[in-house]
Amino acid sequence: MISPHDVITVLTAEVIYVIGEVRKPREVTLKDRGSISVLQALSSAEGFGPAPAAQNSKIVRMGPGTKERAEIPVDLRKVMAGKAEDIAMRPNDILVVPSSGPKKAAARVTEVAIQTITGVIIWHRP
Repeated sequence: MISPHDVITVLTAEVIYVIGEVRKPREVTLKDRGSISVLQALSSAEGFGPAPAAQNSKIVRMGPGTKERAEIPVDLRKVMAGKAEDIAMRPNDILVVPSSGPKKAAARVTEVAIQTITGVIIWHRP
């Protein structure tokens, strides 16, 4: 029973963040879990985007009681292949999946080529 002048406290859920070259960058609520693995975090972001540099991923972690950030390198290719540890992320960690410059450039060149060919086919019909 709740009585007048009672105080109800609702704890804020702990979260981690997934950003960068993923399909759905987002904040992930840990709920009752104290941590989540890197692969679980990646899965919650619906996997990689079109041009990830998965081998250069990292976890950005705040040091306890300080504003210093530590960067923990994570080779997601090796983790997914079972050749590296699936690191547990802690509350407020950030999983960063950088983009691959060459992959992005190749995708853009392909896109432009398709648009050009499509334009030529549409506008130069006999």
